[in-house]
Amino acid sequence: MSYRQRNATWSHAKRLYRMNPWLQKLRHVRLSPSAPSRYRIRREPQADYVSTVEATVEALQILEPETPGIDGLVTAFDSMIDRQIAHINSVERHGRSRSPRQRESRRLPALLEDPRLVVAYAESSLPGGDVHAEREIVQWAAVRIDGSETFHAIVRPTGAFPSTCHLEHMGMTTQDLEAGIDTTTARERFVAWAGADAPIAAWTQSSLDWASPLLSPAMPQVVLKTAYCNLRNHRASFLESVVAREGLAPVTLECSGRARERMGNVLAVAQWLRQQRRAQGNASGGRGGPNGPEPLDPPIPPHSRSHSPRCRDRSTHTTSPAAAEASPAAVFVCGPRMATPRSQRVVIPFSTCRTARTCSMRRRRSLASPGRRTQRRSS
Repeated sequence: MSYRQRNATWSHAKRLYRMNPWLQKLRHVRLSPSAPSRYRIRREPQADYVSTVEATVEALQILEPETPGIDGLVTAFDSMIDRQIAHINSVERHGRSRSPRQRESRRLPALLEDPRLVVAYAESSLPGGDVHAEREIVQWAAVRIDGSETFHAIVRPTGAFPSTCHLEHMGMTTQDLEAGIDTTTARERFVAWAGADAPIAAWTQSSLDWASPLLSPAMPQVVLKTAYCNLRNHRASFLESVVAREGLAPVTLECSGRARERMGNVLAVAQWLRQQRRAQGNASGGRGGPNGPEPLDPPIPPHSRSHSPRCRDRSTHTTSPAAAEASPAAVFVCGPRMATPRSQRVVIPFSTCRTARTCSMRRRRSLASPGRRTQRRSS
């Protein structure tokens, strides 16, 4: 008499039995275990289910009770389980968790409307022109957002002075650096002028990084270049290009060197972004103040929801597919619904948007065969 046993998980064993007709033709014998399973690592689906070793011992006790060492199989099985449980308890376990994706808001920062906002610009240099050395700040200029007061300091480098070519590029001389102040004095003067918790805005993150020895940890920071890119939804390029593209007039400030022109451009962009921020707040009915919550989009009517759950970019199309197909020149708004404010979405022709056409086709297929997904799941 031969004895066959499937060694797999319960779901895998059922699948093997179902996919192999020759197993179904064999003689079936059902065992009634005398005791519950000793397998304590996982819970069995039913009370009379036992592990492979236990089923083998039960079968041998019926077929060949005189076989020596049958009980030793169960003893070894218990020892293996004890060692595995002890190892599981001794290892630090970190449960599997799937945290939601944290996406930064594309809305302009509320700090742009803070009356204490200070717009700053920094010049840095490589000690002695060494490309492998760490950059040091040599000039720090700042102005209040309304242009009423300015701050200017030349910081004497702790290492070698920058090269002559770099000094000419910054509009500075060696005498200017020799007459500069140290970092500690510059920090004390700037914090006393701006305030220990005044928000700081700069065109790039590099300016804020270079000026970190002069800034207080309580000062919140705003990168104007990032805010501009989020507003226009494309790269900003150079600061001068942004000023020319938006038709802004640089502000004339009392500052020396190249920082005078650069600071005037940064202040012009900051004031323009501040106006855009206020315009967004007025367009949202006053719900988007400096400390207020972000305005939510209104619900989309059922007839205009061409978005499919399978659409990966989760775009919102505010023009229905039927209206767009009837008029090829119809336009719609395409953009991430919860991440992009309504004023920042791009309006493009329906016929040129691949996402809209894809969502429209999926919508038509789902309407044509509403039971298709249900049938697929049931199968």
